[in-house]
Amino acid sequence: VSVVLMRALKVGVVGFGGMGRRHAAILQHKVPSAVVAGIASRVPEKIAEDARRLGATLYSDSLSLIKDPAIDAVIVCSPDSTHSSLVLACLEAGKHVLCEKPLGITHAEAQQVIDKECQVGRRLVQMALQRQFDPQHVQLKQTLESGIIGEPMLFKALHTGTFRGPRQLEEILFNTAVHDFHSARWLVGDVAQTYVQWRNRPHGEGIGIVLIQLKFTNGCLGIIEVNDDAYGYDVDVEIVGSKGTAKMYSGVETTILKTQGEHTQRLPSDWLERFATSYEREVQVWVESIHSGCPTGPSAWDACQAQALVYSTMQSELQQRPVEVKPQNTPPIYG
Repeated sequence: VSVVLMRALKVGVVGFGGMGRRHAAILQHKVPSAVVAGIASRVPEKIAEDARRLGATLYSDSLSLIKDPAIDAVIVCSPDSTHSSLVLACLEAGKHVLCEKPLGITHAEAQQVIDKECQVGRRLVQMALQRQFDPQHVQLKQTLESGIIGEPMLFKALHTGTFRGPRQLEEILFNTAVHDFHSARWLVGDVAQTYVQWRNRPHGEGIGIVLIQLKFTNGCLGIIEVNDDAYGYDVDVEIVGSKGTAKMYSGVETTILKTQGEHTQRLPSDWLERFATSYEREVQVWVESIHSGCPTGPSAWDACQAQALVYSTMQSELQQRPVEVKPQNTPPIYG
């Protein structure tokens, strides 16, 4: 019997910015079968009080935390450029890891993680792609799988925000649309083709709206709208089937206000509020899967494939035409 089955899972958190603190708080208050046993930061003096409050050991470098036998599993919330090397270190140490996106800055980095995990021979990586744990997304997937709306014919996704500073296409695709790519694959299936168009904001620098057209391998069509200069934060998905349509409920409140000639509903302030329940559930599922020995949740392969759609969409921009997505065989451990 594994040691982690006999006691609370001792988790080390690498990187203690916004997401690191959030994951640590979830472990402390929402996951009784795990404890925060260690924190690694490049500026340990700034989080000494946090470590004391959590009863966690403070590490000045990430590799020391990962290699410490006292740490059972690791959450990687460090800067994006460090993710692949830290996940590789966790795999080398034989430790389960929950990694924030991206898996790697380049396709080669992500593929290196895939190759290493396949060499290990079992899944140790869960990616923090939180939409897979969102109750609304889960219900939409269950509806689709029930067959009540028939075969999926059209996938429609909306992802809006109010980013003050201008962002270029690569940043929007890599940091924002990658979530939509993942949910598209998770809900409908593999994507065969991508095509992107965009326009700048009417009064300012930077891109306002990005429109991505998809064609899935099963014949379903898709469209993703990412609006960087919108009315607020909003995530919405609708699937048109051969027998009906299923649409996600948008918003964080069930109350719709009708007063003085207006019909209003409050939207979340940002993704942290919109997906608060999802963040909790992804950590809970990760810990449960380690205790049970049955890995679940978004895999390194899922993250790698979502990133591949980012790269094909960038190629679409460069070539100004639809780009075919090269099909890849799923390694057996991700089957």
